[in-house]
Amino acid sequence: MPLYPISNYLILLFLAFILVVLALAEDTRVALFVTPAWFALVTAIYFIRKSRVEKQEDSAPNLD
Repeated sequence: MPLYPISNYLILLFLAFILVVLALAEDTRVALFVTPAWFALVTAIYFIRKSRVEKQEDSAPNLD
């Protein structure tokens, strides 16, 4: 990757800049604060559904 060690830090700085800009604007501040809760909810639903599917696969008869 061009500018390997420096480009990673530049990208992280750019993402931090985007977060600051989102926090400054009144319209986007609510979305910025709700986003972590939304990702936590989606992640929890994923793991709950995944565990249910694994339980169903374990209880299914083996036809081999």
